[in-house]
Amino acid sequence: MNKILRKNIAVFLIVLIAAMPFYAASVFAQSYVQDPAQSCLAKKQDSDDVVGTLDSGPIKTLEGIASTLHFTCTAWATLEIGKNTYNTVIGTFDQCNVGTPGTPQYAQCVANSARITADVPFKKIMDPLCSKVECKENFIANTLGLDPISELQTEIGGVGIGPFDNIYTSIAYLCPVGILFNLRKLKAIYQTHSCCIEQACINGLNTESCDRQLSEATCMYWEGSIAQSLVGILIHFISTFFAEALEEKVQELIAEAGIGRYIAAIKALYSAYNHIQKLQEAFQWMSQTFSEPNCDDLNFDKIRDQAEQASKIKCNLIQVDINGDGIIDRLEPRCA
Repeated sequence: MNKILRKNIAVFLIVLIAAMPFYAASVFAQSYVQDPAQSCLAKKQDSDDVVGTLDSGPIKTLEGIASTLHFTCTAWATLEIGKNTYNTVIGTFDQCNVGTPGTPQYAQCVANSARITADVPFKKIMDPLCSKVECKENFIANTLGLDPISELQTEIGGVGIGPFDNIYTSIAYLCPVGILFNLRKLKAIYQTHSCCIEQACINGLNTESCDRQLSEATCMYWEGSIAQSLVGILIHFISTFFAEALEEKVQELIAEAGIGRYIAAIKALYSAYNHIQKLQEAFQWMSQTFSEPNCDDLNFDKIRDQAEQASKIKCNLIQVDINGDGIIDRLEPRCA
C-alpha cells in the first residue's frame, strides 16, 4: 500500500513540475499581454496628460474670464469700427457734410462725431478696460515699473507683431489674455491627437497618421510661429518702404482723380470685415472654454468611413511626353 501511495505521489509531483512552465506562461500572459485595443489606447496618454494640465481648475477659470473679456472687447471694437465705417461711407451721426478725406470739412465732421460718442458713459468704461484686456496698454509692465519691457513691446509693435500672434509674442507683451488664448490652441492640438488615437484604435486603424499630424501641428505651433513672425516682419518692412516711397505720388493721383472718399470707404469696409472675423474667432474661443468639444465635434466620428473612401482611391503612374518628341520625360501620378 505504501509503495502504491509513494508511486502516486511521485507521478503527481512529476505532472505538477511539468505543468509549471505552462501555468507560469499563462500567468505572465494575463499580467503583461493587454487587450490590443487597450494597448493602442495607451498611446494617447501623453496627449491626455497635456490636456488635463491645461484643463486644470485655475487655468480653466482664468481662461473662462479671459475669453469672456476678449469676446466683449472684440464686440466693442467691432461696434466702433462699424460706427467709423458708417461715418466714412454714409455720413456721421450728426448729419454733417463729410466732404473729402484730408479737407478741413472732413476733419471737422469726424471731430464732431467723436465728440458726440465720447460722452457715452459706457465708452468711458470700455475703452480703458479693453485697452488692458487687448494688451494695447501693458498694465503689468507699467505697474511693476519695467521700463525696458515696455520699450521692447513698443519696438515689437512697431514691426507689425501683436500680442495674440503666437505664444512667444504673448509672453513678450506680458499679455495674460494672449497667453491663455494661445494655450487654448495648444490644448486643441492635443485634444485632436487624443481623439484621433482613440477612434483609430476603436476602428482598428493605424495610428501612424495621428502621430504624424501631432508632430506637424506642434512644429507649426512652436517653430512655425517663429518663422511666421519673421515673415510678418519682412512683409511689414517691405510694405512700409513702398508706402513711404509712393505716398506723395499716390495722394496726388487720388486728389486729381477725386476718388479719395471711395478709397476711404473701401478701407473702412475691409477693416469692418476683418473685425467681424475676429469677433467670430473670439466667440468660438469663448464657446469652447465653457463647452469642451468632443471627438464628434472634431470630425472623428466617421473616421472609418473616411479611411474606407481613401482606400478606394487608386493611383497609377502615367507616362508624360512634355515636348512631344516621342520620348517619355517623366512619370506623373494620376488618381481616380
